[in-house]
Amino acid sequence: MSSTNPQPQPQPLLKITVLHYRKPGVSEADFMRWIQEDHIQRAARIIQKHNVVHYTQYLTPSSAQEIFLPDLAHKPGWKMADFDAVISYYVRSPDDMRALLSDPEWREEVNAREEAWADVHNVVTMVGWETVYIRDGEVVGEAMRSGTRSSKL
Repeated sequence: MSSTNPQPQPQPLLKITVLHYRKPGVSEADFMRWIQEDHIQRAARIIQKHNVVHYTQYLTPSSAQEIFLPDLAHKPGWKMADFDAVISYYVRSPDDMRALLSDPEWREEVNAREEAWADVHNVVTMVGWETVYIRDGEVVGEAMRSGTRSSKL
């Protein structure tokens, strides 16, 4: 009888998502320029220092929202989210995110400058696990192939 060593399954990454509005009085163009240029230049090295595995910016300018807005017109109760930016951090441990947020360099280089551009008093945060079922047009993951799904909670 041969023994097989099962491959260890990767642990799901915790996804922390922060939904931002731009500060009242800041133009959409100026906000987009700030978050894609100044903010990320200051933030990237500090984010990496704290073991963040994956970081994304999902920007939602009105020109993009207008592409799909007519499709929602006949969906009662559906509305277009009006956030200006959605930032996601993927970490192995919540302590990695806590370390980032408590880093004095993060507070000085990122948080302190954020107040000029983003509405820091009206922010929504979500925390959970992301499961990918289709990647590059292909079904992925054993849960989909076997017809079972397990909860990570």
